[in-house]
Amino acid sequence: YRNLPAYFLYCGLPGAPMDGFGNMHDRAYMAYKDNGVGWNFGHAMCMHIAAATNDPMAKLYCAQTNVAIPMLELSAGKRLQFTTDTTLAASLPSARQFREIGEVAMHTHVLEPKRDMAVYFRSSPFGAFGHMHANQNAFNIAARGERVFYSSGYYTDFNDRHTITSYRHTRAHNTILVSGRGQAYGTEGYGWIKRYAHGDKLTYVCGDASKAYVPVVDKNWSKTVDQFLSPEERAAGFGDARLRAFDRHLVFLRPGTVLIYDVLESEVPQDWSFLLHTYKQPAILPGNRLDYTSLPGIHAGARVFAANDITLQVTDQFTVDHRDKNPRYKDAENHHHASWTTKEKTKGQRFFAVIQCTDAGTQLAAVDNRGGGEFRIGDFTVKAALNP
Repeated sequence: YRNLPAYFLYCGLPGAPMDGFGNMHDRAYMAYKDNGVGWNFGHAMCMHIAAATNDPMAKLYCAQTNVAIPMLELSAGKRLQFTTDTTLAASLPSARQFREIGEVAMHTHVLEPKRDMAVYFRSSPFGAFGHMHANQNAFNIAARGERVFYSSGYYTDFNDRHTITSYRHTRAHNTILVSGRGQAYGTEGYGWIKRYAHGDKLTYVCGDASKAYVPVVDKNWSKTVDQFLSPEERAAGFGDARLRAFDRHLVFLRPGTVLIYDVLESEVPQDWSFLLHTYKQPAILPGNRLDYTSLPGIHAGARVFAANDITLQVTDQFTVDHRDKNPRYKDAENHHHASWTTKEKTKGQRFFAVIQCTDAGTQLAAVDNRGGGEFRIGDFTVKAALNP
């Protein structure tokens, strides 16, 4: 309860994209932008916490909105007004761990969305129950108030073919598919934050999702999957991957580079796919590089390395289309889904990804692959063991 103001401050500031890991992330994003329903919710929670506990973080969040909302009056004719605590604002760490729910939020400018680059990481012990998605060891990246690499799909309904296959499903998020299969719906498909460290130049987190790729056994979710999917579709999208390990190490090198190192092990040979999603069209460049210049004011890109052969493919099609059931989405655009997939099945796999974001018209820092798992990226030298 007392952590809620910090969560809203780091993961749902007005004018900034929210962390984007659960239901309605596509709708609530716009609500925050327009000071709508999602923004009101955070304001309401923090307003009441501030009144009850005088919590400085809650007051700081309310000060960012700078609006007294009539529906949130604490009593007839009484409104609370807040001013920014400049000392607290100046001393905010640029990252924060919410270990209880399995999330880490990393920023360059916490209170300035138009200057900020934000990286959100989720690996949750609560799994994928209720409004939560099957996205353990997933990340989202925002910059300059725009969603750059983000969870995809639309909340067409709490349950329908699109939400089950292309919104809640692991394939809709920036994480890993194992032979095309995703993580289980229910509390059984869980992860957890294994390590966290924060400093001025970098923030590091490691999540463990080795228990997430299991069969859907929750009674209600199993019934739901069977209601909307054929036995063949269910078998293709869910099941026991027999994982021994899925550790994802993520490092945010400020101001604009994210490094991801995946340790993947299975009892049986698998096809492994590293996923990355955008809302606008990216370009594929030689060397399995993804270049993204479709957002205003932003130039982003991604490269993924492995010891074995991998191929990059991009599609703008969902597994199940989003326009059929809900008229709200009849004009909604398709999203773009990139996947780096191994050419041959292996029991063990290592991915090393370099994701960068800078201003439009500016070149991304060169990624010099020196061989033997050594890379030079700007001012940093990185060594990554790519051979399992």
